[in-house]
Amino acid sequence: DVINQIEFEAEKRTKDKVEEINASISKFQAELNQLGRKANAGNVALLQNEGLRRKKELAKKIAVLKKELRQVKREGREKIERIGKFFQYLNTLFVPVLLIIFGFYYNMKRASLMKSTREIKGRDEKSSRIDNLKAEVNV
Repeated sequence: DVINQIEFEAEKRTKDKVEEINASISKFQAELNQLGRKANAGNVALLQNEGLRRKKELAKKIAVLKKELRQVKREGREKIERIGKFFQYLNTLFVPVLLIIFGFYYNMKRASLMKSTREIKGRDEKSSRIDNLKAEVNV
């Protein structure tokens, strides 16, 4: 459930970044088309230079946006990996500690039962010795 939520959020942010990149590309295409319509025999070279400059600027912007897109995807993966590592550590550390604690508890319980059993046997042996002594005295 938590992992699905993280994946959903990462997908949503990724989708937003993709839409932003596509919007930038569309905007650039519109600018280039507008420059093309303004072209005439006298300013073709000037418009070509301006078009190339804008194309380079947009290529840089697109590269930055793609980098951000990769960052968002990586953050989503890292969150999921952190949750996986948490459960891995839980399994490798907590469960054995829990077993050790249970073992100590079981051992203490067993020892107390054995001690009480010995005390009962000891009382039985004492009473049988006393009975034997009484029997010897009465003889």
